[in-house]
Amino acid sequence: MLTTYSQRYQPVLFSSLLVLLSGCTHKSQIIKRQIRVAFPPEKETKLGNKKKIPPLTIWIHGTIFFRRATFDLVFDTVPSIKHISEFPKEHKVRQRVQALHGADPQQYPLETFYAFGWSGKLNEEQRDYAACVLHSELVDLIEDFIKKYKIYPEINIITHSHGGNVALTLARMNDFKQKNIIINSLILMGCPVQYATAHLINNPIFERVYALYSSLDTVQILAPQFKRKEPSRRNLSTRHAFRMPPFSRRCFVQDGRIRQARVTINKHALFHTEFASPRFITALPDVIKTIDDLIDENPGYFLHNKELLVKVRTHNPKKHYRDKLRKT
Repeated sequence: MLTTYSQRYQPVLFSSLLVLLSGCTHKSQIIKRQIRVAFPPEKETKLGNKKKIPPLTIWIHGTIFFRRATFDLVFDTVPSIKHISEFPKEHKVRQRVQALHGADPQQYPLETFYAFGWSGKLNEEQRDYAACVLHSELVDLIEDFIKKYKIYPEINIITHSHGGNVALTLARMNDFKQKNIIINSLILMGCPVQYATAHLINNPIFERVYALYSSLDTVQILAPQFKRKEPSRRNLSTRHAFRMPPFSRRCFVQDGRIRQARVTINKHALFHTEFASPRFITALPDVIKTIDDLIDENPGYFLHNKELLVKVRTHNPKKHYRDKLRKT
């Protein structure tokens, strides 16, 4: 009896999933460092000289599987860039921005912090359309910035999940529209690595690209992608077949340009949604700095099949102070 399509590929899908869940590749050595981060951040550590020219930061959310209240209410179902002040005070996006600002107010000032909203649908065409709109609105935002400050802005883009692929597609839109946008820092958290966009990390639009991943992030690799096989001379029937399995990858090809690292928090790997939690967002500036330090200390680490691991430990300084008072 003929086997069905699903029965035929079920063992392949299952075995491939086990391999993908284990990580990027089999690493011969791990370069790791543990950092301690105050959560909530200590207000005393936020003091410092304010930058004369504030950096421009944009947060891009990922796929939204269920409710799309943010896209409906804040963005009125139209992809666009909104200033963070346009979000309600109790909104999750605003809480994330406040956490990031609290951790590093000079690099992420609220006055130039924006969020880009898109449909969040699990659809490549939707992501391409979102990237097209993002590019147009970013050009306008840059022009307004130059009019105000008389200088090109330092641009940071922080993304979660498929928001990373929206940001990467900016490179394709930038080439098509023949613009000269420069993104100083692109941070990808739990971004599904896919055929259509993985190579765009090498586009000159991005000065630095950081990719953070976790061994427990199953959503990242289960994000589907379908790529047709090239027809072979022997078997032309593969013309309409797809490469199997249709999963995303966890890591980009390591070539020294991208700075990627596995992260944990409080002795456990992160789930997909934890990347966007205020607890991890508070640690993000320290994580990025630690990655830079590790790479400076280990140049060419990627040539020796080494993996970077940043272990985050959070502590509550107020609780520690209260416990200390009780002991005394």
